[in-house]
Amino acid sequence: MTDREVLYLYRLGQAEETLSEAEKMLQENFSPRSITNRAYYTMFYAVLALFLKTSLNIKTSKHIGIISTF
Repeated sequence: MTDREVLYLYRLGQAEETLSEAEKMLQENFSPRSITNRAYYTMFYAVLALFLKTSLNIKTSKHIGIISTF
């Protein structure tokens, strides 16, 4: 397995874990702000994983780098 594949799986795992946290927080009536934060990071990690799977060769781990791509 390449380093890129390992990082892809790691980022995907982060997204899944963070989504699970958001779901639990929603069930436990956490504040909307906290749940939104977890949802944001779910998408952030998922996009990082997506970048690793594309041929675009986008190399960023910063929020501004992702935002500027779109």
